[in-house]
Amino acid sequence: GQRLEESLEYQQFVANVEEEEAWINEKLNLVGSEDYGDTLAAVQGLLKKHEAFETDFTVHRDRNNHHVDNISAKMTALRGKVSELERAAGQRKAKLDENSAFLQFNWKADVVESWIGEKENSLKTDDYGRDLSSVQTLLTKQETFDAGLQAFQQEGITNITALKDQLLAAQHVQSKAIEARHAALIKRWNQLLSNSAARKKKLLEAQQHFRKDLTDPVRCNSLEEIRALREAHEAFRSSLSSAQADFSQLAELDRQIKGYQVVSNPYTWFTMEALEETWRNLQKIIKERELELQKEQRRQEENDKLRQEFAQHANAFHQWLQET
Repeated sequence: GQRLEESLEYQQFVANVEEEEAWINEKLNLVGSEDYGDTLAAVQGLLKKHEAFETDFTVHRDRNNHHVDNISAKMTALRGKVSELERAAGQRKAKLDENSAFLQFNWKADVVESWIGEKENSLKTDDYGRDLSSVQTLLTKQETFDAGLQAFQQEGITNITALKDQLLAAQHVQSKAIEARHAALIKRWNQLLSNSAARKKKLLEAQQHFRKDLTDPVRCNSLEEIRALREAHEAFRSSLSSAQADFSQLAELDRQIKGYQVVSNPYTWFTMEALEETWRNLQKIIKERELELQKEQRRQEENDKLRQEFAQHANAFHQWLQET
C-alpha cells in the first residue's frame, strides 16, 4: 500500500513537472519575441504585459522550490529551465526599457522640433515697419519673442540635451541615432537664434533710420514740398496713439510687478525707467521736428511771396520795355 501511494505521488509530481515545463516553454517563446514596440503607446503596453508575466513567474518559481528535495534529477532540470526563463525575461525587460527610453527621446525631440518650426515661421516676414511707431511696436514683439527663446533654452533644449547625455553615458544601443538626431536639432536651434538676432538687428537699423528722418534738417524748395512733409509728420503723430496705449499698458504692468517687490525681469533687459527715457526723447524729437517744419513753412511762404512779387515786377518791367 505504501509503494502504491509513493508511485501515485511520483506520477502526480511528474505531471506537475511536465505542466511547469510546458508553461516555461510557452513563456520562453513569449520573452524571446523581438517585438519591442514601435511607438511609445506600444512599448508601454508591452511593458505592462511583461510586468504581469514577472508576477506570474514569481508564483511559479516559488511553487517549484517547494519540491526541490523530492526528486533531484527532475527538479534540477526544471530549475535549469526556470533559470533560463529568468535570464531571457531579464534580457527582454532590459530591451523593452531601452526601446522605451529611445522612443521617449524621439518623442521629446519631435516636440522640440515642432516648437522650433513654429518660431521659424514667425520670423518669415519682411515687415520692418513703415515709421518709427510701427518699428517700436515690432521691436517690442521681438523682445517678447527673444524672451520666449531664452525660456525654451532652459525648458526644452537643456532637457533634451541632458536626456541625450544620459542615454549616451548608459551606452544605449541606439547611441549613434540619438547623437545624430540631437546634433541636427541643435543645428536647427542655433539657426533659429541666428535668424532672430538678424531680424532684431534689421529692426534696430530701421529704428535708427526713422529717428534720423526726424532729426534731419528741414530744407525744401517749394510750399508744396513743405506741405507734404507736414502732412506726413501729422500722420506719424496720429500713429503714435497706438504706441501711447502700449506705453500706458507697460506702465501698468510695471506697477503691478513692482507691487510684488520683484527686483528685475529675467525675460528682458528693458526697464520701465529706460523706456520712459526713450519715450521722452522721442516726444522731444517730435516737438523739435514740428518747430523745424513750422519754421521752414514760414520760410517757404516768405520765399513764395517774394517770388510772386518778383514775378509781378518782372512782368511789369517786361511790359514797359515792350511799350518803350
